[in-house]
Amino acid sequence: VFSLSKGVGLGIGATFIASSLPAWYASQALPKKIDTRSLQEERYYLQMKKGSLVGMLMTGLGSLLLFLPMVDLWVSYAGLFIAMVGCALLVPVGTMFLLYLVKMFLKQGTGTFGLMVVRGVQADLSRTSVAIAALMIAIAATIGLEIMIQSFRAAVAQWVNISLQADIYLSPPALVSNRDQVFLQKSFIDKVTTLSDIAEFGKYRRFSVNLNKQSIPVVALQIPQRGWGAFHFKDIISDDFWNDFKQNDTVLISEALAFRQSLQVGDKVELQTQQGVNSFQISGIFYDYSSAQGLLMMSYQNLEKYWHDSRVNSFALYLKNDQSLEDVLIQLRQLVEPSQQVWMNSNHKLREQTLIVFDRTFAITQVLRILIAGVAFVGVFSALMALQLERQKELGTLRALGLTPRQLAGLVSLQCLLMGLIAGVIAIPVGIFQAFALIFAINQRSFGWTFPMMFSSNIFIQGVCLALIASVLAGIYPSIKMGNTLPTAALREE
Repeated sequence: VFSLSKGVGLGIGATFIASSLPAWYASQALPKKIDTRSLQEERYYLQMKKGSLVGMLMTGLGSLLLFLPMVDLWVSYAGLFIAMVGCALLVPVGTMFLLYLVKMFLKQGTGTFGLMVVRGVQADLSRTSVAIAALMIAIAATIGLEIMIQSFRAAVAQWVNISLQADIYLSPPALVSNRDQVFLQKSFIDKVTTLSDIAEFGKYRRFSVNLNKQSIPVVALQIPQRGWGAFHFKDIISDDFWNDFKQNDTVLISEALAFRQSLQVGDKVELQTQQGVNSFQISGIFYDYSSAQGLLMMSYQNLEKYWHDSRVNSFALYLKNDQSLEDVLIQLRQLVEPSQQVWMNSNHKLREQTLIVFDRTFAITQVLRILIAGVAFVGVFSALMALQLERQKELGTLRALGLTPRQLAGLVSLQCLLMGLIAGVIAIPVGIFQAFALIFAINQRSFGWTFPMMFSSNIFIQGVCLALIASVLAGIYPSIKMGNTLPTAALREE
């Protein structure tokens, strides 16, 4: 009920806000100037400069709110909304600039008809810019979302490839909720370490500690030098930190934990151990996408020293270079005792499973893209239909001057196509800005981590094509209707 009420309230509120400014303008307009389009356009051009200035200020203010050093997510949402409104207010200026470029290009060989297409969009800028802005915002949202998802997937794939350095991972069957409380039997581990095909091995123990009154997941690990490459560091205290990590009271923390606790390399954290409170120095901050609340890692030696715990949740095996993975798995299955089950996964299998889960999680975004495209189509269709209906007298005059129905339909269709092209072009930088805000502001405040922004040209091509398709489809009915309208009916006065 609350969600439905919120949706209804949002719809009514948005409608009221969207209609309040036009209603105010209508109440201030003089009756004798209502039907004079030239006066309305002249007034719009004068206001366009003020609107552009307001747009730049709102874009700057929104950007400032997005990247303020705070963790409040609603501030980021407000900043992105304000910035998008500012970008929409800049659309008329951007449209004029792109129309100027198109006009320079068309002068080379398209003749009068091509210039009529440009002039038709330019002459009714007070209306065409609204349709272009609406389409631009929708296309920018699809571009920004696609860049964010592609970047995140690439970062997760790289993180998984780096993190899974061992050849085989062993763990007891467990749910996510109780995986910290199930352990491999010591007798099984002892047998595994005696296999001649294994070059090195790593131990992992998961538990939780309280840090600043918050429960933080901890991983105690013992990994060989071969596994040091499993971490991608954002910041480290020194090049020799691994030896320091094994021998001294130092810890590694994830980027999310550093962000949420405002911690830096060199800081110290106080942890409650079995021997009382002990201070650990942060020797590195690493990228991690497994825990939104953050993750702390310490050496297995410190776990045994301060917590007196030698249990193992999972075990990693590094094989000798000439050993077959399948042969070793067969040997491992023979070592499993009847009293315990053991999951055995290769790094290749774990990588595939991780990316499959990722793709399933973000499959819903394809539906969101379709919905956004549908909203864009409806918005552009409504705007273009209203625009063409208001231009009946102008188009009727063109018919009376000799323009055929086919030429008139072509004129309207090309104007819609031009508006879609402008919206698609403007949406590219706005979409990149949205992606930047999603990755480095909203995503970090939501989950605590960031990742490099990556994108391909296909994203922009698809965005422009989507804008062109939406505008062309939205212009089909108005172009047919105007093409079949008799000049006498279009020119008839009330």
